[in-house]
Amino acid sequence: MPFAEQVAARVADLTPAELRTAEVVLAQPQTVAFGTVAQLAEEAATSGATVIRLAVKLGYDGFAGLQDAVQRELTAQLRPAVERIRHVAAEDTLTQVTHQEVENLQATLLAADRPSFEEAIDLLSDIQRSVTVCPGDGSRGIGYLLGDQLLALRDRVNVADGGAVRLGRELSPLGAGDVLVLLDVRRYDKTIVDAAVLGRSRSASIISLTDSRLGPVARMSDCAFVVHAGAIGPFDSQIGTLALVNALVAAVAHRLRAQAAPRLDRTEQAWQQMGALTE
Repeated sequence: MPFAEQVAARVADLTPAELRTAEVVLAQPQTVAFGTVAQLAEEAATSGATVIRLAVKLGYDGFAGLQDAVQRELTAQLRPAVERIRHVAAEDTLTQVTHQEVENLQATLLAADRPSFEEAIDLLSDIQRSVTVCPGDGSRGIGYLLGDQLLALRDRVNVADGGAVRLGRELSPLGAGDVLVLLDVRRYDKTIVDAAVLGRSRSASIISLTDSRLGPVARMSDCAFVVHAGAIGPFDSQIGTLALVNALVAAVAHRLRAQAAPRLDRTEQAWQQMGALTE
């Protein structure tokens, strides 16, 4: 079971210091994977004894067991598709994928910071701000879904997608107070990192859905959400990202329901007049 799920399952049994330590492990897995008990304790502003107690409470064989587990998780995340496809899976792929995707879903939503979520909803619901969705190559489909659904609820929503030249043109109107939503996981798309740099230079508000708080995009974001993208096959899972997008859209729809309802009514009427849909 991934570390995030271990914490979620035992959260009621953890002391404030142990929870603080767990948060450091989630936010900075490299500190655990390649560091020492003392380094983790220092980052969490606690003691080495607390680090050991947390590891034991979560079912690991002391710090060494915790470190080994985190190293394995990092290794799995960093393996590129070209390596993953050569991995021989067990025969029951459907069961494996079911367990993996449930883990991705739960870990992503349980790790979402509530104050950051509310701040993101405030930004996305502010109709005075433009919203530009900028997805990495692997998240392109979800990026367009987010853009289309937000545009069904409010005006001034755009999806910026493509190479550096096209992306620069589409991001050129970005200014102070506008919202830039970035979706990407490692190995990171350089154009998304460049978009974050541009957005920061223009004083835009940045929301990111990525796989590490230590990643280049998350570090430049006002609201950063960590998505879990573990996969059985060669390609990163998008289930966690999709679930978080669904949550964001649902919250925006609730916030804007007074104006979004008649907007959706007009869309439905247009479809009816055009005979666009069939049963």
